[in-house]
Amino acid sequence: VNIAVAIALSVRHISTYPNNLQWHTWFACMGGMCALYHACFQLSRNYARHGVLFQTLFSNVRYTTGTMMATAMVLLVFGSHPLVRQACYRLFRISHLAAFAVLVTVG
Repeated sequence: VNIAVAIALSVRHISTYPNNLQWHTWFACMGGMCALYHACFQLSRNYARHGVLFQTLFSNVRYTTGTMMATAMVLLVFGSHPLVRQACYRLFRISHLAAFAVLVTVG
């Protein structure tokens, strides 16, 4: 949940700190690793309880919001790849804004 606030503080148009792009990269890496650890732990724990992947991901509001946030983080990671940025900057920008909006709204 806090990754949205941390990344918002490192966005160029919000923060006036001169090295905000470096902060943005570090926050993204740390947040992604923490989200991956949390998602793997919750998935393994809840799958053992339910036994069905669909119920594991969507049987509870918390599971659904967690799935949406994890999907948004994956979209951020793949959307920020240099190939995507160089090939279609507009797609990079739209994917970042949409994923960030999902993180803030669902978080």
